[in-house]
Amino acid sequence: MLRFGPVVLFRGADAPSTAEETRFCREYWSGDSRDGQFTNGDGYHYFHMRPDGFVLDAYEYYETDDGEERATRLAEFIGLNWFETFGFEDDELLEAVTRQEFEMIRELVKVDEPSAIVR
Repeated sequence: MLRFGPVVLFRGADAPSTAEETRFCREYWSGDSRDGQFTNGDGYHYFHMRPDGFVLDAYEYYETDDGEERATRLAEFIGLNWFETFGFEDDELLEAVTRQEFEMIRELVKVDEPSAIVR
């Protein structure tokens, strides 16, 4: 069991399975964006995940040099286990965010577009 801010992380058979026990978090990245539109920048990957690291939903967010906010859904992350895929034993790279912040990032992505720009 690991403590993540106000959330407790459980491993293996101890992991809760109810939707109420999921969490929202983000990790910082730098380099090129996954959508190929932004190079040598930085931003965040936002995750909705279970305490055991199973990713339920994921988005990439960054702001361009011109101040445009961009968000892209990271469908390739959904269904992965964050701990196993990226080789981390704890969650110290993850920062807790509110459901409202996560939903705000999700709203930047239009249903019929792979990425969205908001000015």
